[in-house]
Amino acid sequence: MKKAQVFYTAAAHDSYVKMKEQDLVSSTDVKNIKYWVSLVENYGADFVQKIKDLDELENVIEVLKRLPCDYDNHFKDHALSGKRRGQRASSFNRDTGRIIYKVKNERIEIIEILKITNKHDYGEGFDV
Repeated sequence: MKKAQVFYTAAAHDSYVKMKEQDLVSSTDVKNIKYWVSLVENYGADFVQKIKDLDELENVIEVLKRLPCDYDNHFKDHALSGKRRGQRASSFNRDTGRIIYKVKNERIEIIEILKITNKHDYGEGFDV
């Protein structure tokens, strides 16, 4: 498993700070985002992308048990299309939280952290 460096774009950082200031992300969301970043930094983006069904990934379960996360499901990581082609999305919250990122070699660039509606309105140009 390749280790990776995770970076926030300036826009992603600014919007994330603003979301925290407006209480749009909970303390659990913040913890889960840090958890996602830690997994990617320590095990690589491929590791997170493979976490689709924990029942089929017994070797992953042991790693996950040692990490502090209140999100007991998987990241639902998937490639995006349309204007977001080349980017990926991972959930940090079962229903509403997404980390939008792209992989450049061993560098992971977080493009956006966002909350979505129950209709999965990701905003303009976002196709799943």
